[in-house]
Amino acid sequence: MKKKTPKPSELHTFVEGCNVTGHRTIEEWYQFLPKDIRKKAMHNAKGYLNVECVSLSSAISSGFVWEETRQGHDYWQSINNLVQIINPRP
Repeated sequence: MKKKTPKPSELHTFVEGCNVTGHRTIEEWYQFLPKDIRKKAMHNAKGYLNVECVSLSSAISSGFVWEETRQGHDYWQSINNLVQIINPRP
């Protein structure tokens, strides 16, 4: 079943606060996601939550294989695209 992708406005409040720099674990980056998306991401990334990344986008990209999740590639690609629009990396 295809999962509904959140609207940019639903992510914006959470993601706009993550314009920090430096290395954080995937688990730390996922704290910037809305609760429902965070729960899915944390479940999919179990075993990799302590891996360090430099951005929320890289944590979403590196945390798990999108195609192997219940939500599917398109869902996570759209989440990651929204994150990059809301909080572009220099």
